[in-house]
Amino acid sequence: YVSLIRGTRYKGQLVDRTCVQMDGVDDRMRTAAFTLNQPLSVYASVNVYNNQVGGAHRVLIDGLNAANSIYFPNSGNTLGVLATSVLQGTFNAFKKFCQISAISNAGSSSISLNGATLATGAVGSTNPGGITIGSYRNGLAEWINASFGAVYVTNKADNTQQQADLNNYLRGIQNKLY
Repeated sequence: YVSLIRGTRYKGQLVDRTCVQMDGVDDRMRTAAFTLNQPLSVYASVNVYNNQVGGAHRVLIDGLNAANSIYFPNSGNTLGVLATSVLQGTFNAFKKFCQISAISNAGSSSISLNGATLATGAVGSTNPGGITIGSYRNGLAEWINASFGAVYVTNKADNTQQQADLNNYLRGIQNKLY
């Protein structure tokens, strides 16, 4: 069950694919709580607008429990993933569709952009317990201004070939957005 809250809307079509637009003000989507533990892999086909103003984090995808985020900290072009520790890399794909993937597997974690690894290391072992898209886990802050073409979550740490296969699949369904 997914709850669409506060004006999250379908924003028409891009090429021939529908996307979900988050306005950066109060839009988010959340699942009900469910068992979702590490290891896990999260993939997003997303167009992020440069909305890093005012010093606030902007969250792409979060869990329902504490400290489970793929987010943009403060300002600039840094993309991070955390469970209890932070793993960060440089994000240079504002205002165009891209593929973001994060593997959360305690000390063997990674974050990638368009199939290229940005950073590897430890993110901690906190479990998300559900999914929030477009804001901080409680849905009351850190909203992002972005268009989501697709979000996929698997309950395992995908290997390199599985990551490449899913990235290629998402690029295929998103057509000419890349």
